Amino acid sequence: MFLIPHHTYQLSTALSPRAAAARLRGQVGSPYRGQQRSEKPFFGTVTFPSFQISRSISGRNSFLPVLRGTIAKSEQGAVLTVHADFSRYTQIFFWIWMAGAAGIGVLPGVVSLFTEHNPAALLMGFAFAAAGWLVSKLLFSREDARARHMLIDLLRD
Repeated sequence: MFLIPHHTYQLSTALSPRAAAARLRGQVGSPYRGQQRSEKPFFGTVTFPSFQISRSISGRNSFLPVLRGTIAKSEQGAVLTVHADFSRYTQIFFWIWMAGAAGIGVLPGVVSLFTEHNPAALLMGFAFAAAGWLVSKLLFSREDARARHMLIDLLRD
């Protein structure tokens, strides 16, 4: 969905697909339980040729991307196709926020525009929705860049 921040990219490595999966698997701890950080930089699962991982951090961060991807053979070695998205819970919260922005801000603003000829109310509703989108986009992009750079470093020869 175009409103929810996401990112798709490919990473190339000189490693073979199985070697890339093995290296990734070696840096992925067991699935996240509670707020305790894993000793490994990622948590999740790697089942060749696919994976689903997130960065391992202390505490919670709703803007951490979930990295879902595949590992395939390329001419130079392997290529990882990565789809970074919010977790399902964060996506649900995001849609509740946007529905609230529409229901609480935009719709009354439209009514006010036609009944009281007050465009400021409509602009406030759009500003509420835009602020939610902008904050989520900025924080997601920052966390996605961190995870991407960690993967790049991990896959170097």
